[in-house]
Amino acid sequence: MRDELGLAVVWIEHAVRRPPERASSACWCCTRGRKIADGAPSAVARNPGVIEAYLGDGDGGGSAVSAALKVTGLSAGYGGFRILDGLDLDLAAGRITAIVGPNGAGKTHAAEGAGGPAAARRPRARSTAASCRPGSATAAVRAGLILVAEGRHLFPRMTVPENLELGGWLLAKRERAVRLERALALFPRLGERRHQLAGSMSGGEQQMVALARALIGRPRLLMLDEPSLGLAPRLVDEVLAIVRRIRDEDVTVLLIEQNVAKALAIADDALRARARPSGGQRAGGGGC
Repeated sequence: MRDELGLAVVWIEHAVRRPPERASSACWCCTRGRKIADGAPSAVARNPGVIEAYLGDGDGGGSAVSAALKVTGLSAGYGGFRILDGLDLDLAAGRITAIVGPNGAGKTHAAEGAGGPAAARRPRARSTAASCRPGSATAAVRAGLILVAEGRHLFPRMTVPENLELGGWLLAKRERAVRLERALALFPRLGERRHQLAGSMSGGEQQMVALARALIGRPRLLMLDEPSLGLAPRLVDEVLAIVRRIRDEDVTVLLIEQNVAKALAIADDALRARARPSGGQRAGGGGC
């Protein structure tokens, strides 16, 4: 509109990451009714006062929450194995945080500990939306913590839209329908396969269904467990490009991935998990 119609545009945005530099010629940043910075978008984004006001915990006058998820004292395992022991996790909002490492290092348990059954084994997880009760998967979803589990876990004898609708089960019917159409617009290939059974699709297409189903649930924090598992290299790149687009829609992403090179290529932050001897635990235990 600016280029073709010659319009002057004022873009009001709460997300510091926007508007993008390529679209904006000048930027003002305000907090509590006063301007604290102005100039080129790149300069404003690096301004210490802006960083403190929008991302910090100091007295810069900002009220934004810097952490999308804060987990303290997470301990989890199964049987006689202790996988995690007192893990603290603090994820920055609006970014992709990758946890990389080998099998047995506790990556999946870290994601499950933020909500769902594994939450019963940790004291507390807090998102920007709400504090989640241990063990309540429903409370986690209502708070915007949504997990795309390893292996996708689709209903193979249900169609693509039927699988997608389940992602918005807690939403009102009208909102669920709107978000379903938005998800299909983000994944055009799924729109072409509206009447196809999920079990008859390729691995990459099934992963797209799992991602789209999670997005319909209105996530604030999207946790992805091994999204590249079993996919051809070309499809891995396609799926991870979609993850970047999801991040750009102001959804915080926790990416759990064994493919270190691919994960680090799209991540804003990264953590390394490693397996270690479990001390007095049963032989073969791990931890991080």
